[in-house]
Order: sequence, then structure tokens, then C-alpha cells
Amino acid sequence: MNIDIKTLDELEVKVIDRIEAWESDVRKYLSIIEKKLFSFLDSAREVIDKRIIRYLTYPGSWFIFQLIKWIKTLHKNRDLTCKPGIHIHIGGPGTGKTLGVKRVMDYFLDEYGYASWINYKFEKPKVDEEGTYYNHAQWAFDDLYGVKMDHGKLVGYQKYKLPYHYFKIRVADENHLTFYTRMNRTNQYNLIFKPYSEDLVVSRQEDCVATHIMSQITPDVILMSLSDYVHYPETIKDLDYRHWLETGRIEIIPIKIKYETHKWRNGKLNKKKVWSARITTRNLEDFDSHALRNNRKHIPNYKPTFR
Repeated sequence: MNIDIKTLDELEVKVIDRIEAWESDVRKYLSIIEKKLFSFLDSAREVIDKRIIRYLTYPGSWFIFQLIKWIKTLHKNRDLTCKPGIHIHIGGPGTGKTLGVKRVMDYFLDEYGYASWINYKFEKPKVDEEGTYYNHAQWAFDDLYGVKMDHGKLVGYQKYKLPYHYFKIRVADENHLTFYTRMNRTNQYNLIFKPYSEDLVVSRQEDCVATHIMSQITPDVILMSLSDYVHYPETIKDLDYRHWLETGRIEIIPIKIKYETHKWRNGKLNKKKVWSARITTRNLEDFDSHALRNNRKHIPNYKPTFR
């Protein structure tokens, strides 16, 4: 049998090439496995080392955690107006409804960077190099809710929804001017109230941390039913030493707001709790107590006649 030497050489070259390619693949896979293994061992060593260090801090770290939890619980249980949910503030003029909510707005802005939606500009403008500005945005009932014809009848609907990416708190001041409870059986009242109440419910699932509704009279029973807290504020005024230290002025100013807080359950108020919140210079410095009056500047004065 005659074998061609040239054919043997070509076959040998192919076999050697195949062996070299297989060896290269094996080396590559071994290298990958080696890297993964060492990476896992490094991560495990780092986790184990840190875990051991954390366990070595016991019991000191345990006491620190308990102290932090106690402080947070103390603040949470004391300041009911800063809790998430729907809050209703009821009281006459000057009782501290708006000032108390302004304090809540300042708290969320300073602590978390969350601004608020307000329907009256009770925040005074600030000034910087570019001009005047406000920390909080303004909304209006007429901009959000309206009435339209649908299949031959009037229906209330929501025109826009408020974005809560940055403005996490919603404030509805002087609620009784828009929803006067004596009118709650009229069609005009209910056309707007229905989309408004639905919006309050849905906004809780759209990053709205809290809604604060202020009214001089008891709101609609549906609003009361939707609420998490009902507050009856009372402003306490006195000479404030800290205010004099910071401003140099001796004045009788609001120093705290005394709250009587309830929860609405089964059609009535219960679980009464009396507590107070301190008012600081920070809360007063840009608070405009005449926001409602400023909102009526477009109305001309009546000119009396004497004959």
C-alpha cells in the first residue's frame, strides 16, 4: 500500500492545529474560571471580614441602634402633623391652621428637600441675584378640575394631575370657600367635589406624602372619612427670648401651636390627643398671614355715595 508522504504531512499539520486550538480554548476557559473563583474568594473574604468587625462592635452598636429608633419614634409619635396621609385642620381665623401647615412644609423642605403645592401664596418671595423666587409651587382648583358635556349631560372631570416628583406635600387652604358644606346637595357642588375627592385618594399612590386641608368650618363628611388626622389648632403667643436673640426685636409672636388631634372612625371623631408644636423664626420669616387678602386685590373697592 503506497502512502503519499505529502498527504501525511498535511494531516499532521491539521491534527497539530486542532490540538493547539483545543489547548487555547482550554486555557481560556481555565483563565475565566480562575478569575471568577478568585473574585468570589475576595468578595467572600471582604464580607466575612466586615461581618466579623460588625459583630465585634456588640453590644455598643446595639445600644446606638436602639437610641436612634427611640429618638425617631419619639418624634414620630409627638408630631402628628408631619405624618403621611390626609390631614384636616379646622379652626377660625388666627387659630394657626396655615402657620401650622407652613411649619410642616418647612420641615419637609429642610429635612428631605421636598417642596409643596399650595393654593394660596402664604409664602413670601425670596430674592437672589436672578430676582425673586418661591420655594413652593401654586395650584388652583379651576386649573385642575372642571365641568364638561358628556352624552348630553354635565359631568365633573379632572383636567390635570399634580406631579409629585419634587413637590411632595399638597395644601388646600380655605377649603370652605370652594366647598361650602351647606351647598353639598347642589349639582354645582358635586360636579367638582367628585373628581377632587377621587384625586385625593389616588394621589396617595402617586408619591404624594401628605395632603393638608384647612377650613374654618367642618368639611364635607366624605373629606372627614378620607382623612387620617383631624386637627383643631390654637395659637399660643408670648414674648419669645430666642426670637429676640436672632432678630433683636421684642415682640409678642406665635411661639407654639397647641393641637387637639382626632381620628375619624365610624362616622365620628375619636382617639383625642392633645399636644403642641413649637414655632420657630424659620417658620415666621417668610410666612405671609395676609395671603387671602392679597388674593382679592383684583376686586375694585366700592365707592360710597352721600346723596
